[in-house]
Amino acid sequence: MYINGCVIHKVQLNDTRGFTLVEILIATLLFSVALLGVASLATVVIKGNYLSKQITTATALAQQKLEENINKGYVNLSIGTETENYGAINSVDGTSALFSGYKRVSVVEGGPVLNTRKLTVTVYRKPDDVQISFYTIIAK
Repeated sequence: MYINGCVIHKVQLNDTRGFTLVEILIATLLFSVALLGVASLATVVIKGNYLSKQITTATALAQQKLEENINKGYVNLSIGTETENYGAINSVDGTSALFSGYKRVSVVEGGPVLNTRKLTVTVYRKPDDVQISFYTIIAK
């Protein structure tokens, strides 16, 4: 067919076959499997973030106690064990609600050489079985 010297091709739009039921079911199955994989990955990530928060808090509590005892100095640091039971560790504002699940144990003992003390701080988290320990040597 020619219009104004140009060739025009006629296109038939009668091919309205669409997708079959089997194709739709297979696509739905593949999509469902992919969504289940993403959902299970999300739960693993959430659990990992929760545990990371507990470990970070325990580490900060241990570091806080280490620094507190280091600032006392060798002379004022007496040999022995100090235990802050669950619910007894206070935050900066004086409340213990933030750290009610944590227990902190500080042990001061004779160091490896004369005029030194070994300070070990261990923080426990009750429900998650998280345990963080740090130690340092303080000299005279």
